[in-house]
Amino acid sequence: MKRKDNHWFAHDKNAMNQPALMSLKAVYGMKGYGIWWALMETLRSSEDYRYNIKDEFAYIHLSKLLEELTPEEVRVFIDDCIHRFKLLKLKNGFIYQEEMTEQLRALDRKRKELLRGRTKSTNLLPFP
Repeated sequence: MKRKDNHWFAHDKNAMNQPALMSLKAVYGMKGYGIWWALMETLRSSEDYRYNIKDEFAYIHLSKLLEELTPEEVRVFIDDCIHRFKLLKLKNGFIYQEEMTEQLRALDRKRKELLRGRTKSTNLLPFP
C-alpha cells in the first residue's frame, strides 16, 4: 500500500501579522501575499522542500506556476523575499523557507521512525 502524504504544512494563524509578511504586503499588497503562499506551496511540493533557482529555466517555470508574474517579476519577488524581507534563505542555488523546512523534515523523521517501528513489530509476529 502506498504511503499517503498529506500535502499540507502548518503555518501560524497570524502569519499575516508577522513583521516580514507585513513588509511584503506593504510593497506587493495582498496579491504579493497570495504569491508568497503559492510559492510556499511550491516549495512544500518540491524535493527536500527547496527550489533550484540557478536552473536555466527556473524563473520561467515559477512564472507558469505563479501565473500572475513574468519570469523577471518572479526573480525580483524572490530576491526581495531573500534580501529585503528575510523570508527565504538561499544556499547553493536553492531557495527554501527555514521554519517550514525544519517542520517538514522533523515530520519526515517521525514518519520514518513510526514506519520502522511498524516493520519491527510486524517481524515479531509468529507465522500462521
